[in-house]
Amino acid sequence: MLKRIFVCLSRTLAITGPLDILENEKIIRQQGESQSTYQINPADRCALETAMQLKRDCGIEVIALTFSLPEEIAALKMAYACGADRCVHLMHPVGALIDGWVAARMIATYLTGVLQTSDIILCGDSLADTSGAQVGPIIAELLGLPQITHVVNVTHQP
Repeated sequence: MLKRIFVCLSRTLAITGPLDILENEKIIRQQGESQSTYQINPADRCALETAMQLKRDCGIEVIALTFSLPEEIAALKMAYACGADRCVHLMHPVGALIDGWVAARMIATYLTGVLQTSDIILCGDSLADTSGAQVGPIIAELLGLPQITHVVNVTHQP
């Protein structure tokens, strides 16, 4: 019986207009802004909402997790505000590059110690800023779990 849902959350660049590519700083920034503005990835917000619906319907525990810089906790604050039971912040050193492989490996390493056979993991299907769609499949591969991608509706029947 399903008891817990882990929801992976990430951040993406909030794009509201033209962008500047600053090669010397290796970043993309909104034109005219002094720093980049980020938001929770929209596809991850959908995964979080799906988890919240299952929690309301079935009483399932929701655990939000993210792999990010120590100061980047906005995604977890949103998860708590939406009703997540627990949040896990997997931190990486400041200045380290985050790509899909690194994030998936760190998340899979954490989940190896806590995942039970009755748990599921939800990830958004892609990142809004890079269209990356690899973290969920890499986590499944590293943990030896089956995966389903591009799900549009979820219901739970006990």
